[in-house]
Amino acid sequence: MAICLAVTQSVAAERTPLLIFSDQGDAYATLLKTLEQELKITLETAYLQQGALDQEKSLDRTIVAVGTRACEFVIRNAQPSTRVLCTFLPSQAFTVLSQNHQASLLFINRQITALFMDQPFSRQLILARIIQPNMTSVGSVFGPSSRVLEADFVRVSTDFGMRPVYTLMNESDNPVRVLTPIISDSDVFIAIPDSSVFNRTAAKWILYISLRNRIPLIGFSTSYVDAGAVLGIYSTPTQVGRHTADLIKTMSSSAELPEPQYPQYYTVSVNRTAARTLRLDLPPLELIEEALRTSELLYDRQKN
Repeated sequence: MAICLAVTQSVAAERTPLLIFSDQGDAYATLLKTLEQELKITLETAYLQQGALDQEKSLDRTIVAVGTRACEFVIRNAQPSTRVLCTFLPSQAFTVLSQNHQASLLFINRQITALFMDQPFSRQLILARIIQPNMTSVGSVFGPSSRVLEADFVRVSTDFGMRPVYTLMNESDNPVRVLTPIISDSDVFIAIPDSSVFNRTAAKWILYISLRNRIPLIGFSTSYVDAGAVLGIYSTPTQVGRHTADLIKTMSSSAELPEPQYPQYYTVSVNRTAARTLRLDLPPLELIEEALRTSELLYDRQKN
């Protein structure tokens, strides 16, 4: 079935980018509101809908594709002078999309970049080390869609002098049998977003096994923290919107697109009850955030 773009707003400025959203919803609305506040302009927007392609909306311009479906659509329909910023999508989704032929041409011509919604492993490992300074191993489980992140997980863990403990879990696997040896052999376990792995049942077992074995769990959403993860680190739609606005400003003043990147702005949440259960004496949240920012700056300097 073909896809159409339902246009809802317009501006006269010729160089203003067109925003294409994967869908409508509160998260997308919040991101759009943040963008317009940061850029101080009303943006032209469109939404993917079922039907025929609206031929009146040319992609021969700068396009901000919000969400995985929008990114895929723009890559498939990009024109010779299209410049693409994909935002508010998981890094693994962008990695998969970047492997098709049309995307490779955009990369070769330096016409595409991205802002991911998930957190870099380096940031998560720095956070893990703050709460477990003597840790020597870090665990995780990958699903079919997040498996593309395995190599990065191993590389970053090794860079930090930690032993990576991980495996692949499919939907048909018994989560207890797969998760128990991985979590019990880890000093900290990092939950990675994967729709096929972190469904409600698997998430329940991850929380249960980590608490039973007194292994701190770092989650990727406030829901994970509320459910029992000791810490959560994630970027809200507002924070992704702020960073997206920064990138739009950069793109408007430069012909060269920035590199695909992880969000600069993020939120850390703490579950004090879970910490007490694991006998962790965590510092105040403000000190955790300050230590994370300082350590990440140092890591980035050393890496560069």
